[in-house]
Amino acid sequence: MPRLDDSLTSVIGGSSATALKKAFGMRTVEDLLRHYPRRYAERGELTDISSLEVGEHVTVMAEVKEVRSRPMRERRGGLVEVVVTDGKGQLSLTFFNQPWLADKLRVGRRGLFSGKVGEFRRVRQLTQPDHVLLPDDEAEADSDAVAAFARPLIPVYPAASAVSSWRLARAVTTVLEGLEVANDHDPLPAEVRREHELMGLAEALVAVHRPDSHDDVKKGRERLRWDEAFVLQVVLAQRRLEALGDYVSGETLQRVRAVAAATCCPALAPAGVAAAAAASAAAAAVPRRPRADSDGSDGAWGPSSPPTSPSRTPCIGCCRVR
Repeated sequence: MPRLDDSLTSVIGGSSATALKKAFGMRTVEDLLRHYPRRYAERGELTDISSLEVGEHVTVMAEVKEVRSRPMRERRGGLVEVVVTDGKGQLSLTFFNQPWLADKLRVGRRGLFSGKVGEFRRVRQLTQPDHVLLPDDEAEADSDAVAAFARPLIPVYPAASAVSSWRLARAVTTVLEGLEVANDHDPLPAEVRREHELMGLAEALVAVHRPDSHDDVKKGRERLRWDEAFVLQVVLAQRRLEALGDYVSGETLQRVRAVAAATCCPALAPAGVAAAAAASAAAAAVPRRPRADSDGSDGAWGPSSPPTSPSRTPCIGCCRVR
């Protein structure tokens, strides 16, 4: 059973793991599962081609409108030129020295096409795009098609030239099979999840990567946004205690420093999660040494009058769900 801290090489194999590391810097199962879909397509829904911008790396769902083959003029070989449409706009696809695509990319077929948007004679185009077609029948479906079109909602991932959206989807499907998320790997304590009726981490990851409905996506995103907010509160709690300085017992300050360090983004280490639930409250309920106020009386920092803390907290980027 895969775990979040397992290396991708041990779960999806060396060649796929190497490609993901080069393209996105991913090393672990959690790195991959924290690479969330940019949007979701449906089988009957085509991408708005007019929204594509030149220079952008895109994955579009479109229908083949025209196909033609011709030899290249200035060198040996041939071109297959394909026009795909969303029903309104058109996008040109150009393939070099792949004559068999003229038979494969038949008029009326739909699929996902991935590449960098260029422009030639004021026509938007993809040159040598990666693609996967919606299978006409079960016998025709390959592993990429199964990964891309197996569910009602098709996740479309931020992709790269060497790793397409559906290859990311196939890798995600592999690691989600039997994924095991121990309680101490979930950044939200069980009592917080129960109080706010939130999914567990494993359930939320399945909801955003393999949703059956838009409601699944909404609930999964809501849970994952809590991760960012919770870890931020742990960091703020640490900074409040640091600001208390000499008025905090050394043992308490050391404990909260450990909690904040253990819950460092992006992978929340298990050691600090059990204690993290109390981290924010610790700033207000920490043991304090008495001190002499400026008027000579004994006193201590109270929850309503803490010392000045940093006015600005940089984004720690724990959750990339938008």
